[in-house]
Amino acid sequence: MIGNLDWTSFDSTEVGTMYYADNNLWNALVSILLGFAFFLLVASVTIGTNLLYDWHTSKESGPMKTKPFCQDYHNYLKEYENLKNVPEARMYFLEDKCQMSNLSTKKLSSLMAIIFKNDNPEVPKHARVISIKMAGFKYGNECHDFEPINGRAPGSEYCYKTFGNNRIQGTFYKENDVYYLAGFCIYVKNEFVMGFNFREDDVRWLMGGTPYPARTRGIRNTKSEMELAKRIMELKIEENSKNEEKGTLWVYLPSQPCRGSQECSRSTNKNESLFAIV
Repeated sequence: MIGNLDWTSFDSTEVGTMYYADNNLWNALVSILLGFAFFLLVASVTIGTNLLYDWHTSKESGPMKTKPFCQDYHNYLKEYENLKNVPEARMYFLEDKCQMSNLSTKKLSSLMAIIFKNDNPEVPKHARVISIKMAGFKYGNECHDFEPINGRAPGSEYCYKTFGNNRIQGTFYKENDVYYLAGFCIYVKNEFVMGFNFREDDVRWLMGGTPYPARTRGIRNTKSEMELAKRIMELKIEENSKNEEKGTLWVYLPSQPCRGSQECSRSTNKNESLFAIV
């Protein structure tokens, strides 16, 4: 015995066992931390890649098609009732109690403010589809269906154009070789879709297209004609000296919609239709 220690009872095997156990504990803890760090790295790269892809595709637009795009959940949509701030629009949701709030609600509300000139629109936080009709059209059976108020003209047809990887879809009504925007839909694929997927430029381009004139259906409505003349923004309205008649304003409507900085042709050719507003 040295001092108060009884070295005869000292067991080196027990000390080694304790050291080995502590070492295993630290190794396990380090492994868990490294695994968690690796998981965060993979998740960050995946999310970042998806966001970059969404941002890139948000600037794209598809060609004109004869069949509309429909989301997978199309048949399970339910329409909101009694929308106070945006009664002109139709909005749809999915009956899912576990559904989270949309991350894009704020951006969708800002788009509604632009479309309806409303300072305080409220888009429901679970909205999956927003359907908006244009003047001269009424809502149909499906969210992408928009029908002329006074009925379709013989030989008319519908075409559809998507924007931002099917985030927005415009329904065009073609009559006498002229494309009119009948309405458009905004699709929220899931609650994690970010607001930048819904581009304001696309909405403004759609809203700035050729309005559907009631006169092309043989209907006299002086008030509607005056409103039509005020609403035409992108088209250049000018009096044609060769076709000038007293009290008549000739409007050239291009047969193909143009976008962005692309100029609409104003020359009188087979791609244009000439309408008179009296």
